[in-house]
Amino acid sequence: MRSWYYKIILLIWLSLILGQPYLCFCDYIMMCTFFGNPVAKVFRMTEDGDILTSGSIEIGGNPESLVFSPDGHWGLAGSHTTYYPPTQKTLVIGANQNREIYSLGYVHCETEKLAAISPDSRYGVYGADLKTLRMERNGDFFPILSNNPLIGGFYAPSSKISNNFLTDGGYNNIIEFTLLDDGRTTTTGFSLDISPSDGGEDLEISPDGKTAIALGGSGGGSYCIAVLRIFPEGGFALVQQFNSSSYNPMEVDFTPDSKYAIIVFWCENANIRSYAIGADSKLTEVGSTRITPYTIPEDMAVTPDGKFAVTRVLEPPGSVFQVVRIYSDGSLEYLPEKNFGTTGAVSAIDFLPPYQPYPENSFVLY
Repeated sequence: MRSWYYKIILLIWLSLILGQPYLCFCDYIMMCTFFGNPVAKVFRMTEDGDILTSGSIEIGGNPESLVFSPDGHWGLAGSHTTYYPPTQKTLVIGANQNREIYSLGYVHCETEKLAAISPDSRYGVYGADLKTLRMERNGDFFPILSNNPLIGGFYAPSSKISNNFLTDGGYNNIIEFTLLDDGRTTTTGFSLDISPSDGGEDLEISPDGKTAIALGGSGGGSYCIAVLRIFPEGGFALVQQFNSSSYNPMEVDFTPDSKYAIIVFWCENANIRSYAIGADSKLTEVGSTRITPYTIPEDMAVTPDGKFAVTRVLEPPGSVFQVVRIYSDGSLEYLPEKNFGTTGAVSAIDFLPPYQPYPENSFVLY
């Protein structure tokens, strides 16, 4: 017991010296939005994978996507596009050091529910024309106009190594955009045809910024996973395309160390698979687990420490969260005893990252 006591004292001492919060065994904070409902729910998830209801907040709009900033200070929820203007909003969410989540307001978005946040947590990207907003440390945010053509599909947060981000431009094309110094977005002029893949289900960039994965296959389900290598000088290359014995990949997320990609499949034999990411960004399958009795998993998020993945299935009149443990070697274990039901049709889920304090004596953004 005394050894654990001294370890805790040492961690606290290091946190004071480094000015960073010490690592502790804290509950994960998970938030979800609902189709057609302006109220979101917040949950606590224990280190054992148990999910507990924590509260709810009214964020407005008709949210169908959700993403939190890497520094744990704020997030965006993209509203579903309708012909009713009041619902066409991208909702801005705040989070404090006590891990309380609250509404900050919204910015107008004429089309598309998608949203992303830059790796430095300064900018949010939203809408099919890639509008941006700048977030300040006091919670104020300012929209920035961009004059981009509308894109046809998903886009991923910008890469740490190039400050560029990727979009699914439709017609099997992945298009590269960049964040300018003034916060506007513009195309770099680089695009890549990933045929026969189409990337029409999901597109994500790994936390280290080196690897992107596009999900969505051509007719017959072939080549449904496309892997891209991102270069520091800009641009990217297709390094791998393959199919899986589980068709219809729906969502991809990464462990925070970028060692593994976790993919959830929507199919009769619903399962989650894990892939080790090589030095060249190519994937090697290292684990899989079936998730039963529910067979239509969709949204999925990995905890900030990479120990669990949570997926969501619609089970009218509500939804069910399913918990999968991720081991250090990438193997997976479905934990059916952790299944957690909630009322309402969940549209998106995400975990709130650990809170990172602003640098001392900083009077500007980050």
